[in-house]
Amino acid sequence: MTSLPEPAVPASPRALLFDLDGTLVDTVAVRVAAWLLALAEVGVHSDAAELGGLMGADGKRIAREIAERHGRPLSDHRAALVDQRAGDLFGERNTDPQPLAFARDVLVSLTTARIPWAIATSSQPAHTRASVAALDLPAPPRMVDA
Repeated sequence: MTSLPEPAVPASPRALLFDLDGTLVDTVAVRVAAWLLALAEVGVHSDAAELGGLMGADGKRIAREIAERHGRPLSDHRAALVDQRAGDLFGERNTDPQPLAFARDVLVSLTTARIPWAIATSSQPAHTRASVAALDLPAPPRMVDA
């Protein structure tokens, strides 16, 4: 059996990017619940198992794919509205997000070591505030968002 070579890992990374939901903050269940409600509002009744594989994808894609699976295709405009509604519902329900174990410690350690890092998320800025605040960082992080 041929083994794969070890990947090259730099001694010190130039920078790191972190996803927010499900990577730094435990918000996946709230995100899924918001999507299920938004989809139900347009007559698409899905479940967490079906939706789970699409979490992290573009919201319009999520809306279109799930709706098509249920025989209810959505126009691009309608998919965008469902995406926005899912984000709004998430924002309303994301009232007590919890950082995942060691997330804050890692980010603070990187800052102390002067290793640049940022948070990259497909979420709208208004829908990330509670999750970023839950990290209780000493300074606002660099964000790349929708």
